[in-house]
Amino acid sequence: MSLFVLNYIDDITFRQNVHRSLNRGEAYHQLVRAVTHPNGGKFKGTTEYEIAIESDCSRLIANAVIYYNASMLSKLLIRFENENNQELIALVKRLSPVAWRHINLFGRYEFNSDLSVPDLDEMINNIKAL
Repeated sequence: MSLFVLNYIDDITFRQNVHRSLNRGEAYHQLVRAVTHPNGGKFKGTTEYEIAIESDCSRLIANAVIYYNASMLSKLLIRFENENNQELIALVKRLSPVAWRHINLFGRYEFNSDLSVPDLDEMINNIKAL
């Protein structure tokens, strides 16, 4: 532990990496809280089993949001690399996949196989360069 503290004090890059990792973890927990917020942040379940199911569902939805964002950012990065647009490449590299302001978290979640899957490539092609 003392070597970690000494590295943390002496090495500014190490310190920045530690802070970046802590911020990522906090952003994930904020997303999970945002998913459960429509219920006032309280569990609906009355038993330990129901609360565990609700907690797992919240994490599943949060991970789906992160996957969606990461897929979109990856496709945008590939597109901008093909266009050799260095300014937008740098912008995309700074963006975090843990964002949810563009996603409506209020409503009812239904996990049906009858629904069509959105075409991410078509969505990326419709995005205009800045």
